[in-house]
Amino acid sequence: MLTLPVISLVAFYILKKEIEKGDLRGNGRWPLILNLTFIVGLYLFAASYGSHETTNYLHTRFCPEGTVSDLCRIVIFNDDDFSHWLFFIGFAMLNGALMLLQVVYPWIGKVGRRDVILLAGNGFFVALGIFANLGFEEIGSDLVVVVVLAAASCWLLWRNSRQPLLVYYVLAYGLGLILTGLYWLVA
Repeated sequence: MLTLPVISLVAFYILKKEIEKGDLRGNGRWPLILNLTFIVGLYLFAASYGSHETTNYLHTRFCPEGTVSDLCRIVIFNDDDFSHWLFFIGFAMLNGALMLLQVVYPWIGKVGRRDVILLAGNGFFVALGIFANLGFEEIGSDLVVVVVLAAASCWLLWRNSRQPLLVYYVLAYGLGLILTGLYWLVA
């Protein structure tokens, strides 16, 4: 409960700070709005871990058979529904803010072939995680969130040229969805 959330949050924050080194396109309220979105998303993302881990323990320890007492219904709802809603809302806010920050702070360099290969190599591991989740887990909101983020990254990449983070999201989320779709067709 402590290591994965902290590592994830630090990685998201470092990525955000790296994006903000780009050339600020225009000015105005967008940087503030996107940073606030990032912070709220970060909070919800972190709160989802705490909510899920705690209620998952209570669920498996005291309500393993899906006991129908009022207390178990509350625990099960917080484990299976509420914590997942927090996670997906926070995850979408974090990733959406990062993609839009890449647009607001565009990278002025050129994304070359070597860069795309490195982004694709790293994105391949994210794609495998998406495939493992969507291909072998019960699908719910996660499919919607991945499809929305993939579509948003494709649209933003199309509108804003080859920005590194947008290329990464298109490759990672797109490949994850393609692998999942192929698996569904075969299985």
